[in-house]
Amino acid sequence: MSIAKTVVSRPTTIFIAFALLFGLGVFATLNLPIDLYPEIEPPILVVYTSYSGAGPEEVERMVTRPLEGTLSNVSSLEKLSSTSSKGSSMVMLTFTYGTDMADAANSVRDNLELVKRFLPDGADTPLIFKFDPSMIPIMGLMVTGNRTPEELREIAENTILPRIEQVPGVAMGSVSGGRQKIIKVEISQNRLEAYGLTITQIKGMLASQNISVSAGSILDNGLSYLLATSGEYKSLDEIGATVISYKGGGVVNGQLEPSKVVRLRDIADVYEGYRDEDSLVYVNGQPAVQITVQKQSGKNSVQTARELRKRLVQISKEVPQGIKITEIFNTTDIIENSINQVTSSALQGALLAVLILFIFLRSVKPTLIIGITIPVSLLFTLMLMYFWGLTLNVMTLAGLALGVGMLVDNSIVILENIYRYREKGAKLTAAAILGSQEMINAILSSTLTTICVFAPLVMFKGQLGIVGELFSGLSFTVVISLSMSLVVAMLLIPVLTSHYLPLTTRVQKPLSGFLAVLDKPFATFFDWLDNAYRRAVDRVLRHKVATILVLLSLFIASLIAIPQIGYVFMPEQQADSVTLNVELPIGTPIAETEAVLKQIQGILEAELQGYKRIILSIGQRNLLGIGGAASVNKGSLQITLPEFKERIDSAETMKNKIRAHFNDFPGATLSFNASSATMRIGSASPIDIIIKTQDLTKGKAIADKIAQILKEKVPEAKEPSIDLKDGLPQIELVFDRERMYALGLNVYTVGNELKAAVDGVTATKYRTSGSEYDVVLILPEADRSELPDLDKIFVMNPAGQKIPLASFASYKKTTGPITIRRENQGRVIHVTAGTNTGAAINKIESKIRGLIAQEIPAEDDVVIEYAGDYQQLMEYVGKFALIMLVAVFLVFGVMASQFESFRDPFIIIFTIPLSVIGIVVIYGLTGEVFNILTAVGLLVLVGVIVNNGIVLVDYTNLLRKRGLSLHDACVEAAGNRLRPILMTTLTTVLGLVPMAFFPGEGSELVAPIGKTVLGGLSFGTLMTLFLMPVIYAIFNKRADERKARAEARRERIAAGVTRKAATEVSK
Repeated sequence: MSIAKTVVSRPTTIFIAFALLFGLGVFATLNLPIDLYPEIEPPILVVYTSYSGAGPEEVERMVTRPLEGTLSNVSSLEKLSSTSSKGSSMVMLTFTYGTDMADAANSVRDNLELVKRFLPDGADTPLIFKFDPSMIPIMGLMVTGNRTPEELREIAENTILPRIEQVPGVAMGSVSGGRQKIIKVEISQNRLEAYGLTITQIKGMLASQNISVSAGSILDNGLSYLLATSGEYKSLDEIGATVISYKGGGVVNGQLEPSKVVRLRDIADVYEGYRDEDSLVYVNGQPAVQITVQKQSGKNSVQTARELRKRLVQISKEVPQGIKITEIFNTTDIIENSINQVTSSALQGALLAVLILFIFLRSVKPTLIIGITIPVSLLFTLMLMYFWGLTLNVMTLAGLALGVGMLVDNSIVILENIYRYREKGAKLTAAAILGSQEMINAILSSTLTTICVFAPLVMFKGQLGIVGELFSGLSFTVVISLSMSLVVAMLLIPVLTSHYLPLTTRVQKPLSGFLAVLDKPFATFFDWLDNAYRRAVDRVLRHKVATILVLLSLFIASLIAIPQIGYVFMPEQQADSVTLNVELPIGTPIAETEAVLKQIQGILEAELQGYKRIILSIGQRNLLGIGGAASVNKGSLQITLPEFKERIDSAETMKNKIRAHFNDFPGATLSFNASSATMRIGSASPIDIIIKTQDLTKGKAIADKIAQILKEKVPEAKEPSIDLKDGLPQIELVFDRERMYALGLNVYTVGNELKAAVDGVTATKYRTSGSEYDVVLILPEADRSELPDLDKIFVMNPAGQKIPLASFASYKKTTGPITIRRENQGRVIHVTAGTNTGAAINKIESKIRGLIAQEIPAEDDVVIEYAGDYQQLMEYVGKFALIMLVAVFLVFGVMASQFESFRDPFIIIFTIPLSVIGIVVIYGLTGEVFNILTAVGLLVLVGVIVNNGIVLVDYTNLLRKRGLSLHDACVEAAGNRLRPILMTTLTTVLGLVPMAFFPGEGSELVAPIGKTVLGGLSFGTLMTLFLMPVIYAIFNKRADERKARAEARRERIAAGVTRKAATEVSK
């Protein structure tokens, strides 16, 4: 018994099964996690080693190089890069995508064990960090109100942050802006001198007086009590009353005099103060405190943000009156907007597909049946995605949007065939069984051809790196949705047409009255279209050579146009914010950085239109939280944009307006970075020139020259920058070691005393009302701000003598060491730059290479290499060419097994290259440039475009078996199959129109795929409709002639006639 017969005979079973699965699909859809992109784990490990006091060259020689030598043996390692700075080494290991990072971390750990004993004594144990995308904050909050920034910070740290960190999914939060509250003990230099004390001595006294010691337990009346000394300070007065020294005393004039007690308050001011400012936050010019929130690894961003928003409503009721918590950025908004945008594109596409069906069929029931199959197939797909562990993101949704147009194709083919049987007068059950049975093989092979295209994408996923990770989600979704549409077409359509929505045609129910009048022009038009197409095919078949020459010349012209249109690696994404980074020379005080940023903010407020808020922040910390304090010479201005529809200036317009003022600030380096939510796929910068040399001075000179060339002669290259920065201005203390030995001093003691005097030192902690504050000892600002103040600092030797710094040390002004960067065990300097949106990277790259070759002489010890987007694009184009080849072979294999012929699939394959004409035309008309997503679109096209060819060739073969001549079979098949081909093509093409031409926020990554499939399929269908009959006729004419000759030969041999005799007879 066939599938169709079984299905039609058991309608209730099928209906119940589909109803249950539908319910399960609804449940899965509501619980499907949402994200912007698939969960991509960057295969990066960082090995961080601290080596205090060592300069970069020593760190490179003693730590970085031994580590690199050992770690280069780790398997699956793609790239090894390192940074050697003053006091620290950071080695970054990049693995190939698909590497098990737990195994990689174990392998790194084992290798570190081998090298540990060769590291210098002063170096700490190397730490391994895994690079985690969840380090990027998902939400930023600002705390404002009628308080000082310091009070706001205290409320944020003590009240708001602990409650935020309790929210499920939140890992941690960090507070910036305002100064940290401390207990300040300010001791003047004169008092220290007068009492013969040093800061480190006072630190020791305070620490020993503020301590709780557990003294064991004691028994009393049969009960055991814990014994503890409660020796912690209870108030500031207690701190001030601490005895830090004794003065005088002993036997004076024969009398024993007690020594005088010296208390802390005698020589120092003890008060509640604040640490020196190292971070500032202003929101729209108002001082504020900012809280950035990070999610836990593996948790869903959108769900975490929803939970956090709920909790914030509660927290805002618990904070003091007048304190306001406002959301300043939220990376999950762009996720929801993007998802909504792609969802609406998919829905609009589905509606357009249903509309096309209605126009062609002009009947409510068939349109309704197809209309039912779309949500059913989609829900089944979402259900499988849920159980497969996929998230609903821009990529999987793009797969659904691509699939929407194709979902209906299988159902249309079966329904149209059942409809034909009903028109011939067949009964409902017979029409449903015969109509679906005839077409099951055809839809099975056409679905298989499309699925086969995505198989190589998954097979070569590892080689494609991050692009493979991105598109594997899209591939799975298309494969699942097409498989589901096949199941629905084979099982649900026959049941609906025969039982639940009985199919009637004009034969069973002729139209009457107004409906008949309305239907007549449509019927006439479609009959005219069929006949006109038959005539056109007849004409084309009579002028085969001319048709092929015209198409060939179009194809060659389109190939020539490809480099003229140009390429980029990835399309730019619409950001929901613009971040301007400002870097002033190293050593710039925070007040000066603030003044420059405020000046820039004034220009932005005057010129930019339609922004939501401007957040000014100074004091940026390292992302990994390692490598030192905040840099007060760096700041940023984040401009938040309103909803997509409400924007006046786009992010790109804003950038161009800001760029016009870059030269107004000659001492500052200004650059843009990507929005926190959108991720830059590809290399870190579109333009990346690598200078490899051991001589950093020479390398820096060449890098400066290249940056100058980019600035002056390549206007398309934006914000060129060099990653080798000048050193920090520093005062170096030169010790006279012999003199120090004679005085009984060592470098460690002197260094600690100096740090305590200039930078302050934390002596102990002061706890009150559940809060804990550092007790910081420091000299007043006036005693530590100028160079001569260093002469007044003195150090105590073991004999209790006060030794001034000037007696054994001199100082000189120098610049500190620079950071040394290495890649694959050699020193490198990167010159990077951005590009304008849509600027063709191939044209810019060739221009830059020409200028560098012309203006920078070649040197033996300097190698200049090119990375960046162009390099990656070329790499990926090669990989995609291989994938395309594999896809074409797979498609060919499926068709060959269906037709049991090598000739027929070869005829169909001809339409694939010619679809390039349609792609070039659509990109040329819209003014877009090609990118790596065009290749993905082309891949999808390979699987889709052959489906029409399969239908046409299959039907032509059938007609020839029925005895029609080659010419007549080609014309008749073309006329008969025109309507289903047009229906399936138009549903797919119109399903893609919203995605291709109305991109919104977040859908920039899917628009090029839509455009490519739409352009290629539109033109490719024309190829199928006109070129296919021509190629079919050419190939089969030769085959027929060979067949006729073989037949004549067999007859001649059977008759016993020689070839010569047969030739003479024919003459």
